[in-house]
Amino acid sequence: MKIVRVINSLHNGGVQLRLERVARDLAARGHDVSIVCTAEEGPNAPRVRDSGVRVEVVPVAKWKSPRAWWRLAAHLRRERPDVVHSHMFRQNAPATIAARLAGVRKVYAQVHLVNTYKNRGWVRTDRVLSRLRTAMLAVSEGVAKDIRDALHPFPPPRLRVLYNGVDLSPFAGLDRAKCRTDLRAGLRLPDDAFLVVNLARLHPEKNQGQLLDVFARVVADSPRAHLLLAGEGEARADLESHTRRLGISDNVVFAGQRGDVPALLAGCDAFVLPSIQEGFSNAILEAMAAGLPVIASDTGGAREVVRDGENGWVVAVRHPAPLEEKLRALVHDPGQARAMGQAGLRIVRDFSHDAMIENTLRLYSD
Repeated sequence: MKIVRVINSLHNGGVQLRLERVARDLAARGHDVSIVCTAEEGPNAPRVRDSGVRVEVVPVAKWKSPRAWWRLAAHLRRERPDVVHSHMFRQNAPATIAARLAGVRKVYAQVHLVNTYKNRGWVRTDRVLSRLRTAMLAVSEGVAKDIRDALHPFPPPRLRVLYNGVDLSPFAGLDRAKCRTDLRAGLRLPDDAFLVVNLARLHPEKNQGQLLDVFARVVADSPRAHLLLAGEGEARADLESHTRRLGISDNVVFAGQRGDVPALLAGCDAFVLPSIQEGFSNAILEAMAAGLPVIASDTGGAREVVRDGENGWVVAVRHPAPLEEKLRALVHDPGQARAMGQAGLRIVRDFSHDAMIENTLRLYSD
């Protein structure tokens, strides 16, 4: 099968990294896979090419530009793919139009976040374009509901859920005791530190500022509690300043972008994601694969994988009190944290990367 995936660029974002893994695995299964970037290649393009996936840049500066539609359509006519699969609205709209102009038989557009539709123009556009697609794809039931609500009273006639998946193999066989010891030694933390990790871009929509406010209150009566912020982003300087103002610098570690995510997570005690909006967080799945209990805000598909009281809790968005309550519960009862983490290991098997690849191919062949 000849498959073209369309995205803005190959940077280190969650959508981009997932696409990279999917494209690599589809190519390994014998499919002809290429990625079209509409902005720029991005730093990961050489690695993607090394995995047997072609990367092309077809500039689409403005998604409403007919010239851009024809440019992209000309590329697709040369490629003659069986499937065009695009990601995020600014790529979905021109990719759908170009694919139909090029006579592509199967056209999919994937939405990764709630609150995707920023204005009435986007709503009107997708009310029409959804009827030109083989299907619209949502990464969770929560995102699918958001699409239906946004495009009401003309929702997509064909809307499917294609869950994200996590590669479980890097987590298999990890020695959690060693990971805990090594991580604390590397970060110069006490051996008995209860380490809560937030693995996310440092960005206002990830709500780390409120997390720091909550954590300051937890630390006040539980000084062995420590917070690890793993990721980079535009908000880092502000968050570091906020940490100093709160007086909790000794209990908060800014770890930056890490290349050892499985071992990093396995060395922690709990995972927290207080985002204002998500679609279906891969970081949650990775935390579960590492055996961590999860506290996540109630957005996107969080409730579809975090089961209250079993492998963690889902808390109201931007409500600090329940977030603080659940963090305190885990810090004060490490045994409960470990039991919830074990429950998560069982649940995450249904959201493996292999399952996502099989579901993707089944969708293309449907």
